[in-house]
This record gives sequence, structure tokens and C-alpha cells, in this order.
Amino acid sequence: MSTDDFLFAPLRMTAEGMAAQASRGMAGSFSQGGDDQIVPIRASALESKRLIPDAQLLVYSGAPHGLTDTHKQRVNADMLRFAQS
Repeated sequence: MSTDDFLFAPLRMTAEGMAAQASRGMAGSFSQGGDDQIVPIRASALESKRLIPDAQLLVYSGAPHGLTDTHKQRVNADMLRFAQS
């Protein structure tokens, strides 16, 4: 198994599941810290958006990997707005 296969396999499984939901009319949303040093945006949110073009992608400029802690009010507001749409 290559490093890319190891890193991308969970993402692809998640994206495939979301794509299946999208085919049944269920929306998807991805959030990513723009300064995430743990999971590079190219390998995660941008790849997910490529696999599921109709999904919403929110990139929080300057936010780290733990953006649900560091930017919790904004993330919660965005999640609520998405869920209500």
C-alpha cells in the first residue's frame, strides 16, 4: 500500500458515502482550516470537493486543524445555517 493509498483511503470511503447520499438528494458540506498542518487541504477538502462537486466547501482562512475548537462559534453558525437550508 502506498502512502497516498494509506492517507486517501478513508477520505475516498467518506466521499463515496457522501456521493451516494447526494445521489439520493442529500446535501454534503466540508469544512477545513486554511492553515491545517495536520491534514493538508489538498488531500482532504479539495479532493472531497472534486469527488462531490455539489457539496459545500467552507475554508476558514488561517484556521488550524482543530478549527471546531478554535473557531467553534463560526463553525457552529455555519453548520446550523447549512442544516437549515
